[in-house]
Amino acid sequence: MGEVEFYAVVNSYWARKMGLKRVGEVQMIRPFEDDPIYAPTSVDTEGEFESWVEKHKQPIMQKLTLQNYFNVWKDREDDEKLIIAFCDEESREGRAMFKLLQKIADENSEHAGTLKISLIDPDEFPLMVDIWEEMFGIDIEGGPQLDRFM
Repeated sequence: MGEVEFYAVVNSYWARKMGLKRVGEVQMIRPFEDDPIYAPTSVDTEGEFESWVEKHKQPIMQKLTLQNYFNVWKDREDDEKLIIAFCDEESREGRAMFKLLQKIADENSEHAGTLKISLIDPDEFPLMVDIWEEMFGIDIEGGPQLDRFM
């Protein structure tokens, strides 16, 4: 996935706004997920913290963009489940599909690292539409499409 960004909050007002309750508390917020993941208080060393971050940094759902193309679009591992969704977030059907995928990601957050949902807006990759339609055997222009790989 690449680098994980961290921010330090030194003002108690903003710490409360972000839901932090104790000094030194760490929470991780993954893309498209509503609830943060809190680092255990038993993490004392840098190595333990790095292993916690490594274990939890993979998001369930990612949107494919030109900036993260090679991080999102990669060969899956044998134990991974992959759902690819082609939808235009500006259409009514696309927004409904997006909300459904967000719900799936939220309900399956414990499967981070083994379940991946890749959200693709075909309007952002017009030259790839024909290739994806042939590759997956779907009609992308016909509306939101799902494909899964087990």
